[in-house]
Amino acid sequence: MKFLVADVDLFMKKLLHSATFLFACATLFAQNVSDLPANSFPFNMSGTTVKAFDNRYEGVKGTHMFLEDFKRGSVLLRTTLYKDVLLNYDAVNDLVLIQRDLKTDAFELRKDMVGEFTLSDNGEVFHFVRLVKDSNPSYFLELLNGKTSIYCKSIKILQRAEIGGAYNNSDNTSDQFKMQNSFFTLKDGELVEFTLSKKGLTKFFPEKEKQITAALKGKKIDSTNFSELRVLFAEILTD
Repeated sequence: MKFLVADVDLFMKKLLHSATFLFACATLFAQNVSDLPANSFPFNMSGTTVKAFDNRYEGVKGTHMFLEDFKRGSVLLRTTLYKDVLLNYDAVNDLVLIQRDLKTDAFELRKDMVGEFTLSDNGEVFHFVRLVKDSNPSYFLELLNGKTSIYCKSIKILQRAEIGGAYNNSDNTSDQFKMQNSFFTLKDGELVEFTLSKKGLTKFFPEKEKQITAALKGKKIDSTNFSELRVLFAEILTD
């Protein structure tokens, strides 16, 4: 009988020891991250070892319009030229926008009504004309008007934010309106596109190779700097 009691007593001690161990483990796993010691793995690892998820989204930057704000300009509606009106150009939808004043909402002008319009910003003038490309009427920015005329088709596209996982290193955390420009000249009454580079210009205007080489020497072409482009095309193409 004494042997049996001793066995039961030993069994109960082992059971109590196991229960105590399981309770301690459960308590540890129930702790929050903030309850763990500061040097606990993996929370003591540096930023070069692990990467935290960064899902910041900063909304939309920029504007769908050609200019940041409405500016005073002129617009030709059919045969009547209206001056000193508040205008802007919707470079996403290819529409002219007009305001009565800065406190009222803008409204769109019908494309078949607008033959041309002019915007001014910080002393720079932007003259747009309505031309037909592939049977579609559209507005083109006039960069050179002469024996050879040069036009720019300026559009805005929405570049989406690059929100990724832990290993996405992109700083682009907002949607952004970006300007994309393409360039054209008139040949036999048709708009023809050319590449804005030394090679592209020389290929398209081979008779102007010397002027192109001289004008581009030591320069990098910025397709969004319209004032520099006007000077460049004038140097190359004006006889």
